[in-house]
Amino acid sequence: MMYTGSFGENVTKCYCRQMLDALHTCHNNGVYHRDLKPENMLLDSSYQLKIADFGYSAIADSLSSQLLFRTECGTKSYMAPEILLHLPYSGSSVDVWSAGVVIFIMLTGNPPFQIASMDDWWFKVRERSIGGEGGREGGVDQHQH
Repeated sequence: MMYTGSFGENVTKCYCRQMLDALHTCHNNGVYHRDLKPENMLLDSSYQLKIADFGYSAIADSLSSQLLFRTECGTKSYMAPEILLHLPYSGSSVDVWSAGVVIFIMLTGNPPFQIASMDDWWFKVRERSIGGEGGREGGVDQHQH
């Protein structure tokens, strides 16, 4: 995207599906990327999307799969609000937030914001949602790289 700008709707749908399928596979296996961004999306020789750079990933075992993480990691402009608020977070939720930012960039060629801020309406909606869940405690980061 650095060289091509935004993608058309059909190309975005194709790469969105591949990215979400890859995240689904990761999450079903207890792997949470936590630094999803265009720079970590690669294309193979057949133009199939591959997620790369699992350096900030976390791996949950069966005991910790229901717990929340606390490590603040990733790239700020793709971070979910709960990380920026220093709250415990679900690995899958923060990956889905980042995927949404990536999809926005695929369609428009620009990020929706530089960094989620307290004044941004997206941030306020997400903050209310998090507050309504009671902020479960007990997250662990067992396999941070």
